Amino acid sequence: MEETDFSLPKTPTDELVLRVGEIEDIALCSRLDASYETDYVWQMHFQETEHTAQSNFTRVRLPRSMPVRYPHSPRELMQLLQQVSYLLVAEKNDEPVGFVCGHIEPWRTTLTIEAFIVVPNLRRQGIGKKLWNGVAALAQQNNCPRLSVALQTKNDPAISFVRKRGAVLCGYDDHYFPNGDIALLFSVSL
Repeated sequence: MEETDFSLPKTPTDELVLRVGEIEDIALCSRLDASYETDYVWQMHFQETEHTAQSNFTRVRLPRSMPVRYPHSPRELMQLLQQVSYLLVAEKNDEPVGFVCGHIEPWRTTLTIEAFIVVPNLRRQGIGKKLWNGVAALAQQNNCPRLSVALQTKNDPAISFVRKRGAVLCGYDDHYFPNGDIALLFSVSL
């Protein structure tokens, strides 16, 4: 993990602590459960003619909730965590319960989120929001006025989360993830 100049405001003495990750956090974070359930998927429709190409994504309700595994294995996630330029860790009682990591790309003035995980039993309790706010502060401290993130078309919970924070769909990448899933690319100006 590269060194990044970043400091977080002091956290009050509540249970949740947001801090800059350390080398020792890599193994712990790579083993966090990142699976999720979804009731919707974003289905791609592609049409091409001689003079045009058009892609559309439609949010489609599934007949029943579908469990989804995270697109990176723990080993792949550990390799990713060893290469990122930033890692913010959320912990409760000295145990990691979530993290966000990625790269700062000053030439594009963009902070890219490579992984954003909160353990399933603690979701919808404000941990993701604190991690998002932490990564937004990191972006601003590093003169990056944009955040970008790639999400699976099946990760409707995360897509809803980033859209509520102003992120807009700006493209897609076919076979982006190691498991072959399409990535929807989102970007937000801070």
